[in-house]
Amino acid sequence: MKRTLSILLAIALLICCVHWFNPILWLGYVLYGRDVETACDQRVIRSFDRTDVAGYAAALLHLGRRNAVPRAVPLAFGEENGGFYDLKGYAEGLLHALSVTGESYAAKTDDPSFHPGRCAEIRCGDTVIGTIGQVHPSVCDTYDVGTPVYAALLSVEKMFECRAKETKFRPLPVFQSMERDLALLCDTDVEAGTLCGLIRSYGPKSLTDAFVFDVYQGKGVAEGKKSLAVRLTCRLPDRTMTDEEADTAVQKILRRLESENGIVLRS
Repeated sequence: MKRTLSILLAIALLICCVHWFNPILWLGYVLYGRDVETACDQRVIRSFDRTDVAGYAAALLHLGRRNAVPRAVPLAFGEENGGFYDLKGYAEGLLHALSVTGESYAAKTDDPSFHPGRCAEIRCGDTVIGTIGQVHPSVCDTYDVGTPVYAALLSVEKMFECRAKETKFRPLPVFQSMERDLALLCDTDVEAGTLCGLIRSYGPKSLTDAFVFDVYQGKGVAEGKKSLAVRLTCRLPDRTMTDEEADTAVQKILRRLESENGIVLRS
C-alpha cells in the first residue's frame, strides 16, 4: 500500500513539475496573468511545436469556430533552441497560416517584461497584433530561469480581425531563385523593417523578398553602428536568372542605400 501511494505521489509531483515549467504557462503567468492557463485548460495547445506551425494555426481556427479562443497566444523558448529571429520566423509562420499578411515591426522600449533594446510590436496596418522580444533578464532571475528566453504574445482577437477576407491562389514559381546575403553597416537606430522597406523600394521587379536574419554589434563595428545581415531573393517569371543579373540588381540597391541613407556594405 505504501509503495502504491509513493508511486502515485511521484506521478503527481511529475505532472505538477511539467505543468509548472511548461514555457507557455510560465510565460502566461509572468506576462499575461492566469487567463493563459485557463485558455490552455480549454484545450488550446499547451506548448508551441515549432515543427507544426500550420497545425497550431488550425487548432486556433477550430477553436474560433467554437467561439472558444483565448485572448492571447504565447510562444516561447530558451536561447538553446534559437534566438530572436528564429522566434520572429515562427510568429510570421503562424500569422501567414492564419492568412494574416503585411505585418510590420516597430521598436518597443516601454514594456518592463521585455529587454528594452530587444523588443518590438507586431503590427498589421495600424493594428497592434502583439509583442515579440527577449524576456527581461530581471524577470528570468525572479523566476529562476537560468537561460535567456525569447517570447511573443499575439492577440488572437487582433489576428482574427486582420485575417484576409478571401484567399487568392498564386502559382508556385517555375524557375529557380537567386539568393544573396549581405552584411550592411548602418546606424544603431535603423530598424530592420525600415532597412528591408528601403531595399524593396530600391530593388527591381525581380526582387521577391528581403529579410534580416542577424544583427551584430561589437568588435570590428564602430560605436554607434551595427551590422544587419540581410538575405535578398531574386527571381524572374519567365526564365532562370543568371548570376550576373542577380549581382547587377544587388549593386543597384547598394548604390542607393549608400548615396541616400549612408548604409554601406560591411567590409
